[in-house]
Amino acid sequence: MAVLPRAPSQAELKDQLFSPPPQALNPAWNPGLVETLLSQWWGLQAGFHRLQFEDQQVILTLCLGPRHKVLRELDFQADLVFWDGQTEDLKQVAKLCRRGARLLWPKTNAFMNSSLAAAEPAEQKTRLQAVGFVLPELTQTETWSVTYDPRWEPRRAPPLVNPWGEVPPPTEPVLVIGAGLSGAACARALADRGWSVTVLDAAPEPATVGSGLPVGIFGPHFSKDDGRLSQITRHGVRHTWQAAQRGLQQGVDWSPTGVLEHRLHGRAGVDSLVSEISRTTSTHPEHLFSHEATQVQKQSLGLLEQAPVTWHPYAGWIKPPALVRFLLNHPLIDFRRHCPVLSLVRSETRAWQALNSEGQPLAESRWVILAGGPFSPSLLPQTSAQRVALDAVRGQVTWAETNDPRHWPAIPVNGHGSLIAQIPTDAPSSSSGKDVSNGRPQTAWYTGATFDRRPGQPDLASLDHLNQATPVAALDTQKNLKKLQFLLPHLPALPDQTESALKAWASIRCTSPDRLPWVGPVDEEHLPGLWLCTAMGARGLSWALLCADLLGSWATGEPLPLEAAHARALLASRNRR
Repeated sequence: MAVLPRAPSQAELKDQLFSPPPQALNPAWNPGLVETLLSQWWGLQAGFHRLQFEDQQVILTLCLGPRHKVLRELDFQADLVFWDGQTEDLKQVAKLCRRGARLLWPKTNAFMNSSLAAAEPAEQKTRLQAVGFVLPELTQTETWSVTYDPRWEPRRAPPLVNPWGEVPPPTEPVLVIGAGLSGAACARALADRGWSVTVLDAAPEPATVGSGLPVGIFGPHFSKDDGRLSQITRHGVRHTWQAAQRGLQQGVDWSPTGVLEHRLHGRAGVDSLVSEISRTTSTHPEHLFSHEATQVQKQSLGLLEQAPVTWHPYAGWIKPPALVRFLLNHPLIDFRRHCPVLSLVRSETRAWQALNSEGQPLAESRWVILAGGPFSPSLLPQTSAQRVALDAVRGQVTWAETNDPRHWPAIPVNGHGSLIAQIPTDAPSSSSGKDVSNGRPQTAWYTGATFDRRPGQPDLASLDHLNQATPVAALDTQKNLKKLQFLLPHLPALPDQTESALKAWASIRCTSPDRLPWVGPVDEEHLPGLWLCTAMGARGLSWALLCADLLGSWATGEPLPLEAAHARALLASRNRR
């Protein structure tokens, strides 16, 4: 965990890391480790950032912004704190320390703003003792150290969510119901923390319902006020990017191409100053997630220079089924197919039993995560299901293979539906890259998706529908093509595409009434151990990994990956508060 007033540039950071370090930190900086850090030193706008290293064995939560505001958004108990000697926020620092925690600070601080001078030792001593720190006589050494051990019992607010218990994990595994993107992400988040996980799904393969989308976009959401939706989505984009880097093949399963947003219907654009910088220099500040597109980028889409287009550099396309398969590929995850769960009951041991349609138990655990999308409320008691009501939304994508991808933009475009083109298919190729598929197209383009808010609720009397694709509609194919023409009016006529060559994919996703996911315990008092992670809507690729990390952090009592206020807004029990 690190709290900085601002994000240093890569040049500043590299210079500071290679300079003689303070004795308190005493690291032997390795150039390879520094380069690893710099590889994730992007998109560092104000807020929290979760940087992951060594296959998630090392995690740095970087918090940028005014320190007094950042400290209010932290929710954990620290064992060790490195401090810069400032005294105005000591009370907030003390609230984050468990009894026995050490507070260290060097005589100088490389990252401290030079205009902020540390308090004198005598003043520091008085203020440290006032908030509960016990300290020896301060000496003029390179490092000072004190211990948090107040004479009184600190009054602390109860945690937002009670952790499950101690690590290592209990003997029985955590049970996850649903092997889509949310369920797979939750299973992986817990398995990476050492928990055994059993994943049940009614389908023969994972990612067969909404997460079976052939390809989708992950990227930020821009708003003038940089509201909660924008900030949470930025958190999620970094999580998705990191997961893809860990386990997917770039250019085949995903690609960080960036995304161009054609702002139709009067959608807000980036700040005018940033837009002017972008227009005149074709360069962008490295920490911003969104910029006005350059003239060259607009021309690549056949749009005029004055067209409202936003460039999102930290975005791209990804194939959800490939991501789900990677997430489930862990020795502590047991994926069980053909296991439709019709109900959940409490056993005599106060564990939850997942029962099939014949009332036979499929699995049992004290901790269950419902990640079955629109089917999740059916496993809750009626009163709880009403509080976490989900809206089912049907979506259909139109796509086709092509032998000549040059007709299509290399960068995904959204704004009124979307276009994702030049996506490699499963056609084989030789090591030299030559087509060995007997003329079979090796790329495809995808456009959509429709957004039908009233698709009709699925028949819960039988779970056979989970093994079937949602029927496609010819009318929706025409809708998608019309939206594409409106999005990119100067796109060349569909080359060599006849109606018979067009294909479609459709499924159902779900949203909450406030359009934010449901994450965490449903009702800790009456339904202990029953949690949710669902309602990702159309932003599953940008939210699922973040929500799973949040769930894992709550379960184990770790520092949260985002601000406490945002975490509170995602709580599955938020309607009870």
